[in-house]
Amino acid sequence: MPALFKVLVLAGMLVGGALNTIILKYQNKTCIAHCSPEDPAPPEFFTQPILQTTGMLVGEIVSFMLSVLYNQFAQGRAEMNTADETTRLLVPRARHKAPLRGTYRLLLGFPAICDTTSTTMLFLILVYIPTSIMNILRGLSIIFASIFAAKFLGRRLTLVQCISLALVFAGIFFSTLPDLLDNSRVEGCAYDARSLILGVTLVLVSQLLSAFQYISEDIILERFSVAPVEVAGHEGFFGISTILLVLLPFYLTSQPTGFFDIVEAVRQVISHQRLWVSMLCFLMTQATASVCALLVIGFWGATARATIDQCRTLVVWAISMGLGWESFSAVQAAGFAAVVYGNFAYAGSVSLPFVRG
Repeated sequence: MPALFKVLVLAGMLVGGALNTIILKYQNKTCIAHCSPEDPAPPEFFTQPILQTTGMLVGEIVSFMLSVLYNQFAQGRAEMNTADETTRLLVPRARHKAPLRGTYRLLLGFPAICDTTSTTMLFLILVYIPTSIMNILRGLSIIFASIFAAKFLGRRLTLVQCISLALVFAGIFFSTLPDLLDNSRVEGCAYDARSLILGVTLVLVSQLLSAFQYISEDIILERFSVAPVEVAGHEGFFGISTILLVLLPFYLTSQPTGFFDIVEAVRQVISHQRLWVSMLCFLMTQATASVCALLVIGFWGATARATIDQCRTLVVWAISMGLGWESFSAVQAAGFAAVVYGNFAYAGSVSLPFVRG
């Protein structure tokens, strides 16, 4: 059932990605020290972006291990030329493409480094600037991915697609505008101009790296015979290796502190039930979201992944309101509607009035 499978892939990417964001916000709201109201010291909250990035990469590795088991099952069940569409996406079967073997596997290091760096930046940004500003600028990954797809993949965007991308970005802007105009709506809005400028710069760089990741994954899947879940697994291995290489000099020269103290971060997770339970849930949702995101690339391409991913903002907003973290705003609702409509228009599911081609 290819149509049903595609619906499940979209749902897995949207719901899994949304739950990832909710879990991370839940972890950042977890007090780890000076939690008593009688304690004169200010409370300390869990802020470990590098450990959270490592958890994301472990989730990708778990998805790869599951794909290996499925690979063995699928190869024993059906011949290459009779496998269904689901099997072809989970098991590499393209005879006309070169297999991704030997040193060619090092190509997966580029999207892995982009993914690891951009994700760590975003997790770090959540500590310093309002999420509303971050959500606005995250929409730039759509624009970057579209430009890179035209530059490196030779794909042309129609007028409808260009207008759809602009509509998506405008929707993201207006969906977060109330938080910008009313600081009382933003939790933890005590930030200065320097941290704001630094945060905005990091978001721009992170989304540029995300676009490079999407396009490089698209090129690899297009030119080599490799299953999308295998790409996710290898990116997990390369990403963790990158983190270890970055942290190793700190541990060899001095005792790392703050975000770089992974040992202390692990101790905090183990010592608090809310953290280790949420971390296990994060691993499962990340494994689901990473596989589904790569399957989306296999179905519709890198730019489609970037646009569909923006719908996650709507899911996160709905869950946040249900948990009492955010309040309803008509402007935000209109912005989210524009995001969803822009995504459907880009995919060709709906038409834009007075616009053709």
